[in-house]
Amino acid sequence: METFELLTALTQATGVSGEEDHVLSVAAELVKDLGETSISTLKSLICKVKVADPSKPHIMLNAHIDEIGMLVRGIDKNGFAKIARVGGIDRRMIMSSPVIAHTEEGEFYGVVGSTPPHLIKGEKKNPTLDEVYVDFGFDSKEECEKHIPIGTILTFEGEMVELKNGLAASKAMDDRCCCASLIQACRLLKDMDTDCSITLMLSSMEEVGGQGAQTATYGIDPTHAIVMDVTFGSAPDMSKEKFAPIGGGPTLSGNGAQDSIMAKQLMATAKKHKLPFSLEPSGGNGVSGTDAAGVVNRRAGVRTVVMGLPLRNMHTPVEVLSVADLDNSAKLIAEFVAEYIR
Repeated sequence: METFELLTALTQATGVSGEEDHVLSVAAELVKDLGETSISTLKSLICKVKVADPSKPHIMLNAHIDEIGMLVRGIDKNGFAKIARVGGIDRRMIMSSPVIAHTEEGEFYGVVGSTPPHLIKGEKKNPTLDEVYVDFGFDSKEECEKHIPIGTILTFEGEMVELKNGLAASKAMDDRCCCASLIQACRLLKDMDTDCSITLMLSSMEEVGGQGAQTATYGIDPTHAIVMDVTFGSAPDMSKEKFAPIGGGPTLSGNGAQDSIMAKQLMATAKKHKLPFSLEPSGGNGVSGTDAAGVVNRRAGVRTVVMGLPLRNMHTPVEVLSVADLDNSAKLIAEFVAEYIR
């Protein structure tokens, strides 16, 4: 399967944090040829790509499969739904956004309501989530509740579209793009000479605390891990000196809680095979904001490094990336595992 096709299948599936069942079923079908697959207690997908002798190293390749979204927290007397966030919703972009309610009946389309600018007096900041409503077209609380009960999950509508110069835009690129890249890396590794166990883990609940990766890693018990997540890609209002270029390959860094030896080996691999990458120094412990924070300290500790994939418009329905960055990341991971994890 081509990368764009794989990316489309993953991003267009539904899988808000804690409700990942649909995207897990899609992903399980996509990786069924890679190895024995299971779903953990907290809904992370685990695929045993290669199983070596227990004395050999065991590397886990991880990206999170959940997406941000909302849920219905109440319905007013006129049938308009009030919402709560699931994960980091950017309220600057929520006004007038089309959304989809996912129910046992099926999907219901709605829009986030906004006050016409003609009726706003003076300057008004973006409303909070408590102040907005979703219009599904119902006329009463009873009619809305009949079809869309409180607790219903909502996702943003964001189709996959191809842009120029190999770029693509969609909802849920964070972090399904990295899931796609790791799947491609595992496909390469299946045919390569390796001397280690390889496990693919697509984790749940990253956007709400990382519980999926923490618990699944404990059960997998790897010796090494590459955690892949999106990072901020340069844009007109973001300095190219501070943020990674789209199309310049993945970002690498090795500081804080990350394994500096693995990071240097990844950089050496990229140079050897002429694969593009950017350096992304990060302060603090170097893993916060990704599932690596919950991977590195499982059991006796896991040698962990983070690989970033540059993304524009993070946490919106129009997240933009370079498809070539996914392919180059997959090649880099596969070559690194084959050469160094022995």
